[in-house]
Amino acid sequence: MALGTLARKHVLIIVQNLPVPLDRRVWLECQALVRSGYQVSVICPKGPGDPSRELLDGVWLYKYRPPAQANGFASYINEFVYCWLRTALLFTRIFLTRPFSVVQACNPPDTYAPLGLIARLFGVRFVYDQHDLCPEIYLARFEKPSKKIFKALLGLERATYRVADHVISTNESYRAIAMRRGHRTLENTTVVRSGPDTTRMKPGPAQPELRLGREHLVCYLGIMGPQDGVDIEPFQSRFS
Repeated sequence: MALGTLARKHVLIIVQNLPVPLDRRVWLECQALVRSGYQVSVICPKGPGDPSRELLDGVWLYKYRPPAQANGFASYINEFVYCWLRTALLFTRIFLTRPFSVVQACNPPDTYAPLGLIARLFGVRFVYDQHDLCPEIYLARFEKPSKKIFKALLGLERATYRVADHVISTNESYRAIAMRRGHRTLENTTVVRSGPDTTRMKPGPAQPELRLGREHLVCYLGIMGPQDGVDIEPFQSRFS
């Protein structure tokens, strides 16, 4: 098979906030691409005991040692710079050995527009998979958010929208924000919802005893952060 054909069938996915396959949304996207005949590579941080490189269910995983846990604004900046440099190194190494034609960058954070711009110089398309709204997450996580930092995050998001050939949104409200804040169109945005693998999770017979006498039982599977607002009143923007 010619090198150009190989490149056209190879997709690189960048993830920073979770290792893969722990990030189930990204893992299901990887599996869908593999089933459609694509080669898929992923750059992400390591989880406990993860190797630096492995082939898992048809997906090549390239992983770097994660940074120390961030606990302040300065440490967040250090984390972003460290992850960006490690990602850029693996990005270059993969492209030189197994060229790809599409880069899909999953946020948070919104720091990979420069890599997307470099990729486009080589004819590689850049897809922005917007998992979260980083400016709003910042407002929710910090008790006294800075207006300058909030505007800087909006600028990073705007730059990523501008560089992207296509934007993937998790729901219609995020898509609406991509169209309003990022000036995208219906044609260059797609909603890809997160959900369970229906081949593994199927409805079963009711078991009322699990409710322990209560009217409802709610189960949550995943990672819940303080920005999700489960324990506070509905979030309202401080800068609306």
